[in-house]
Amino acid sequence: GMDKLWAFKSRIVVPISHIESIRVAEPANMLDKGIVKVVGASGIGGFKVGDFLEWNRGKEKNRRLLFWDVHHKQAVVDGKVVAITLRDERYEELVLQVEDFRSEKVMRVLQAMLDEASS
Repeated sequence: GMDKLWAFKSRIVVPISHIESIRVAEPANMLDKGIVKVVGASGIGGFKVGDFLEWNRGKEKNRRLLFWDVHHKQAVVDGKVVAITLRDERYEELVLQVEDFRSEKVMRVLQAMLDEASS
């Protein structure tokens, strides 16, 4: 839908071997503090779609490029957002809102795929 327009991309393909970790996003990690939009859209209520830079002052590696597709901050509280940490990719993390209100289920499926690929 409109996400393709806002994000300027229709899909992101990542080899499963480049996935470092998968977790349900924590509400504290979703604050706007230190996050700057590069390409995409953001708005009231936690709406973020596209490329964002995260700035972490005082850390050795102080910038990370993230891809977000989250429509409501409440989705994080409801457990509908997963964060996928990547290696050797353009994005260091994908932050994605999922339909299943129990994103733990989504996370378990992805983690099982990751475990299978690494064995």
